[in-house]
Amino acid sequence: EDTLHAKQTGEDMRYWVCTFSNNQWKMSEEIPPLAPPSESSFYKALRSPSCLGTCMILDERVVPLSRAWCLFELLQTFLIQDEVPSRESLNILTSSGVMNSGKCSIDTAMAIGKQLTILDLQNAGASKDADKRLIFTAVETAGGFAAINAKLKLRIRKVIGVVANQFDQDLQQLHVELGKQRGAFC
Repeated sequence: EDTLHAKQTGEDMRYWVCTFSNNQWKMSEEIPPLAPPSESSFYKALRSPSCLGTCMILDERVVPLSRAWCLFELLQTFLIQDEVPSRESLNILTSSGVMNSGKCSIDTAMAIGKQLTILDLQNAGASKDADKRLIFTAVETAGGFAAINAKLKLRIRKVIGVVANQFDQDLQQLHVELGKQRGAFC
């Protein structure tokens, strides 16, 4: 909705894509060793007043959720949503569309949902143990893994509901359209 508003009014929309915004080969320059996660560019970008929400690109195996830094971004997204309820929360993007808008493959939504039934964010890894410890400490300080796992599953459950509703509407519309077609029966 915000993107549509920006297009209609001519406003600029900016997106932070951490994969492209950080030099992945020189992360020690991006995040100083042993610095708290709040010193990371991830934290600063998400906490910026100009940041309207978080988009997470998920595949059917939910690979990003196996990474500690993605877990940190997810944690910040949920904390910000608690602090500023009017702010857009987590948007789930897939190869087949945006789940939050219902415009995504039902198969993709099902696969993501099934993966989340067995996912435990406490299994997230990091290339540096020190980063993992700092991020896990931040999670524990904010309520623990049970809380963040529950919030993620609740959020995805709601989004899957949107996908299911859209799928039902699309099916009903198709049913109506097929009923309108008349022709010779062979």
